[in-house]
Amino acid sequence: MPDYNFETLHDKEFEELANDVISRVKNIKVERFKPGKDGGVDGRFYQSSDNEVIIQSKHYLKSGYTKLLRHCQNTEAAKVHKLNPSDYIFVCSESLSRMQKKELASAFFPYLKESNVYGKEDLNDYLKAFPDIERNHYKLWLTSINTLQILLNQSTYLDSEWGLEKIKKFSKYYARTSNHDEAKDLLEKVHSIIISGEPGAGKTTLAEQLCLEYVLSGFELVIIEDDIKDAKNVFNKMGKQIFYFDDFLGSNYLEGIENKEDSKIMKFIEAIKGDDNKRFILTSRSSILNQGRNISAIFKNKNLEQREYVLDVTELEGIDKARILYNHIYFSQLNESYIEQLYIDKRYLEIINHKNFNPRLIEFITDVQRFDLISSTEYWDKVEESINNPKDIWEHVFHNQLKEYERVLIFIIVYFGNKIEEEVLKTTVKKYFKSKNILTTNIQFDKAIQTLSGSLITRVIGGESIVFELFNPSINDYVISICKSDVDLIVDILFQLNSLKAYKSYKSSYVFSFLSNSPTPDNRVKLKLLEKINEEQAFSSHFYLFVLVFEDVALNDINDDVKASSINELIKIIKAEGILEEVDSETISLLKYLIEYDDLTIESLDWLGLIQGVLDYLPSSDTLKVISELIEEFTDRHDIDCDEIITVVQECVWEYCVDNISDYVSERATDFESLDSDAVKLADEMIEEYKIEMDFSAIDLMKHVDFDSIRQEFRDDYYYEADNEKATTASPEIEFNEIEDLFEKT
Repeated sequence: MPDYNFETLHDKEFEELANDVISRVKNIKVERFKPGKDGGVDGRFYQSSDNEVIIQSKHYLKSGYTKLLRHCQNTEAAKVHKLNPSDYIFVCSESLSRMQKKELASAFFPYLKESNVYGKEDLNDYLKAFPDIERNHYKLWLTSINTLQILLNQSTYLDSEWGLEKIKKFSKYYARTSNHDEAKDLLEKVHSIIISGEPGAGKTTLAEQLCLEYVLSGFELVIIEDDIKDAKNVFNKMGKQIFYFDDFLGSNYLEGIENKEDSKIMKFIEAIKGDDNKRFILTSRSSILNQGRNISAIFKNKNLEQREYVLDVTELEGIDKARILYNHIYFSQLNESYIEQLYIDKRYLEIINHKNFNPRLIEFITDVQRFDLISSTEYWDKVEESINNPKDIWEHVFHNQLKEYERVLIFIIVYFGNKIEEEVLKTTVKKYFKSKNILTTNIQFDKAIQTLSGSLITRVIGGESIVFELFNPSINDYVISICKSDVDLIVDILFQLNSLKAYKSYKSSYVFSFLSNSPTPDNRVKLKLLEKINEEQAFSSHFYLFVLVFEDVALNDINDDVKASSINELIKIIKAEGILEEVDSETISLLKYLIEYDDLTIESLDWLGLIQGVLDYLPSSDTLKVISELIEEFTDRHDIDCDEIITVVQECVWEYCVDNISDYVSERATDFESLDSDAVKLADEMIEEYKIEMDFSAIDLMKHVDFDSIRQEFRDDYYYEADNEKATTASPEIEFNEIEDLFEKT
């Protein structure tokens, strides 16, 4: 007979169970409602057109009867009086005596009859009478006495780590997502699957839950500890069996393949391929599985990928992630004051929507033992720190499973901005190791790519090019965190990449937020990078990078020899080639700094000729602004006749303003009635961004403003808002948000 205390169900799941039981007891369809604030209604049905019956469920797992009764008297009773139902049904998970049922009925008088109070014993009686309800509630029957007995009887190998307590402990945290159904579908199709994924993705949990499901369908469970021969020893041709081999390659994958484990495993897979009574589940970290493919011709030739189910957390729907988080919060031992921190301003949404979301990370941030030394007010800061820099998840992979060559490949991809073309990656890694006097080969590159694919990187084929990008955004965060103090490594990678994109990616706030506590990029790297360009005499080959780095550190304390050499080479290249369009703004800005701080004499260059060369190809607005600043420097501090060049700059600025004034006004204007006067003010602001006096005014630009289009945009916005307001007024129903309703406290 069932004897549940319903500890594996959270409050929303208990409500569903209660509605199912009442529906069967009353032999009537119960109307359910979305999770969230229920106003005292978890379900209802009508005995007749006017006789509404309300169902209320309370799962006071941690509180006890006294607190339940007090809550009913002080809070729930008023809700019921307001609802004024014809009849009222109250269901709770508490064990209730006759006197306690009477007290609860009294609390809701005159709506609740004693016969309509259902406690733990009643629910268990009805679950015995209606076993299909028990089976429909997945987490419930997983921990029933009958189920656990089946597991004991049907498990050929059941070690201490996979005992009853472990099943009880982890089943309640399990949220059945689309991954479960997809993996099972593949298993049914091919009979053997390898569940692969990044560390912490939930491979083992998914595999165990699939095993449990099959066991309860009559399969005998065989857990393979170390060797596939464990399965062969108990293979029953006539019986239904499911074999489970967790982390089947392990960290010593090379040794295993040398011992022909790959051949044994593939033979076993082939043996059960056509047997409807056999299933085989294996798990492996993606990086290890890919290593196995690299060195095992058998794995490669047998199309192992047809049986691989890649567990990709980033593909989960938001509601699936929400259920995972909600389960862990509900069943955690965290004090209510800590849990409350996750509800402030709906912080739980930050976790669910975070790019680093990962079941292992969720387990980490809801583990009370990890936070027992901090106060509840500090808890959220620690949660943010953990999800922003999930070091614990990637540390083992990087330090124990990857070779140096493979780590460097990941570092290069990270510092290139998380996405890189194959040829760029191949060339850069070869240059990097060549600078260390280490010879590498294309075969080595191909094997490393196969190892990393699917676990740390993704291979994307588009057109004629192949691009590699990081498998999970948290890899970027982890790499940045472990490299932040290794200046030489970062400098070497940026130097070998020799890319504006890579350097700008490094400088970006997203990357640099992990490099120091300062809001600006780490000058140690930039100064060292400038020194390396000098040491390697790479001014021409790395000119774009050279200009960007030099501009960034021009106002810093640069070594005198490095600065002098850099200035000489800069002037030499500019005299020979002019100002190059790709770095025109940065070059002009750098020259302005050098003149302003007297590091460069005014006689060093043909300034007017250089500026004219830039203006000839109609530079960007940003470049025009920098040119205007340089001209201001010339006119304020130096005796240079700039009239001719100012005229050309004015023409360029005029063309730019004419082309962009409508968009400029449209993006910034806020009031329909004052549009005309606001447009003039905005045009003045646009002109004032340039540091030289223009030969045109804001009024001159007004005839180039498309006022009709801008006014129509205002009208469209007005009608759109009005329609939205009307729709909202017409329907009191608020759009159903499953995630927020799941987390709504009842």
